[in-house]
Amino acid sequence: MFLLNKLYVDDILRSRVCPVAIEFNVWTSVKRGRAKREVQRPKDLRSKSAEFYRKSLILCKHHCIIMSYAIYIDESYDKKSKYTIMVGFIVSFEKWKSLHNEIEQLKLKYFSDSSINLKAIRRKNYDENKYWELLPKEKKEEFNKEFYGIICKKDYTIIAGVINKERMDDTNKELLFYLCYGFIIQRYQYFLSHNRSYGIVIMDIAEASKEVRDLYYTHKKFMREGVPVKREDMKLKIGEEEISIKDYKKQALKNICENLIFLNDKDNSQLQITDMIAAAMFSKFNRSSDVWYLKVEKIFRCSDDGKIDGYGIKFFPEA
Repeated sequence: MFLLNKLYVDDILRSRVCPVAIEFNVWTSVKRGRAKREVQRPKDLRSKSAEFYRKSLILCKHHCIIMSYAIYIDESYDKKSKYTIMVGFIVSFEKWKSLHNEIEQLKLKYFSDSSINLKAIRRKNYDENKYWELLPKEKKEEFNKEFYGIICKKDYTIIAGVINKERMDDTNKELLFYLCYGFIIQRYQYFLSHNRSYGIVIMDIAEASKEVRDLYYTHKKFMREGVPVKREDMKLKIGEEEISIKDYKKQALKNICENLIFLNDKDNSQLQITDMIAAAMFSKFNRSSDVWYLKVEKIFRCSDDGKIDGYGIKFFPEA
């Protein structure tokens, strides 16, 4: 496989790039043994053979890797609640701007202020100007319908980790976040690999949460050593005695780039969307209310036969 700039690939697929450039790139990739299809180098690089051009387009579509996704992560934690939840909302770079603009326009339509934090919808302390509180009931319903209509498209994907604290021996908040983050990052890697893409990870800075800030170092460790995916204890035999040493099989994060990036959600619509999804999941698992969860369920990562459990949501401990 060979790397191409996103804009360059778009130009190729729209037939705006000279076939000579395409021929040279495809032949180079084959020469290096990185393309799965064999394409003969043309005798004359100035040739504009339609057949070679067609093969070039096929290779560009199927064998290039582009850094093209961001996952926005937020947690929903309450000390007294049964479940700790962490959610990842995946957006392609291609769709990022249109999603941002749609949410900004939605805010302007209902609140005449695009700077409002969507947290104001469920937390009064974020609604200083009482935008949500003063909105008539029918307008709130219209807003919710439009909001979920925007985010519940096949262009976006949700991944989540859900931990049942009542079945955990250790309910330390740092451990709960570590586990949830690992579950999400593991599945994000699978998602990126499947889509032959690279991606970055963004999280709300959550200034008051030391446990969230510590995930920066967790992320660096996962990038360096891989994320644990399966228990595989080591067996050591000393004389007649066999000793078991706790160990894990690990998944290398080959498609994830950079360290964990922290942003303030008050300036980021995607993080605000993620917060809304996390709140929907919190309501489902901790308050037995699935009204909002059912609206986003269709965009969870799933298997080919539609199974979400294990693919889009990792439950721990497993039943």
